[in-house]
Amino acid sequence: MSSTETPAAPPAPVALGQLSSEQDSAIVRAAARVLTAATQGQNAGLSEADLAGTGRLPVLGTFVSLKREGKLRGCCGFLGQEVPLGQALVHAAQRTATDDHRFPSVSPRELQHLDVEVWLLSNQQPVAAKGEARRDVIQVGKHGLQIARGENRGLLLPGVAVDNGLNAEQFLDQF
Repeated sequence: MSSTETPAAPPAPVALGQLSSEQDSAIVRAAARVLTAATQGQNAGLSEADLAGTGRLPVLGTFVSLKREGKLRGCCGFLGQEVPLGQALVHAAQRTATDDHRFPSVSPRELQHLDVEVWLLSNQQPVAAKGEARRDVIQVGKHGLQIARGENRGLLLPGVAVDNGLNAEQFLDQF
């Protein structure tokens, strides 16, 4: 490559399942940047370059989880209407740093001790299978679970099954 050429940007994915490992890494780095700013009382905007071309990709939900030595330290996000990934990631990361009512706000000093996970949710579908057949349609580590009754809702992210060593049947039994 000559000095006047610039490397090509990664192609924009058409769907979440098509993200490259570079794009996955960029999304996690961007979340960490927003978390850092939020712990300092600042807002951080994200550019398409920060997100390796994924910022406009539509998502139905985004969650940012923080763990310290494998234990949950915070997790916030949303699930609902389709929004651009960049907007959803900023919202989820800021809330995780300051608004998870289960934990005190994250301090700037503890960031170096935390692992960041980003969960991008899409293609929400009801499980039509009944009884024991339900376990055959759940892919542990890929599928999350949402249950709704009236105005009440519960959500288990895909990592819950992995973190707790659950198989599909055990994961379904959590509700």
